[in-house]
Amino acid sequence: MMKKLNQWFLIGVVALFSGCEKPSSEEIAGSKEGNAVVELILPADASAMLKERPEAVVLDIRTPDEFSKGHIAGAINVDYKGDGFDAEIAKLDKAVPYIMHCASGGRSGKSLSKFKSLGFEKIYHLEAGFSGWEAEGLPVSQ
Repeated sequence: MMKKLNQWFLIGVVALFSGCEKPSSEEIAGSKEGNAVVELILPADASAMLKERPEAVVLDIRTPDEFSKGHIAGAINVDYKGDGFDAEIAKLDKAVPYIMHCASGGRSGKSLSKFKSLGFEKIYHLEAGFSGWEAEGLPVSQ
């Protein structure tokens, strides 16, 4: 139990000092715009979903450098900081369920309004980000 608390504390400290301001719970939890639905998801739940729902896609919006150092197996990378971010996500299939994340939840939280305005039907926001995934000891690909 103490180990888990220490891991989550560390994730919070990293987010605080990396300038990742997370959106408010009102901005994301169960929010809807048109048909779009956003749900917060924990790393263990995301891992289970990937096993149970093969149609789900992991969308990693970290930089290519961050992605190359480790990512969730099968993830696609679209750089939130890249000039073509909006155009790239607009090309994605809106009907597919996406498990979307960044490093700690800041960038991915800020991008949710874009996904909603583009008409994505289902976004699962990995609020703990890739840092939370790693802290849970879940598998990482390189």
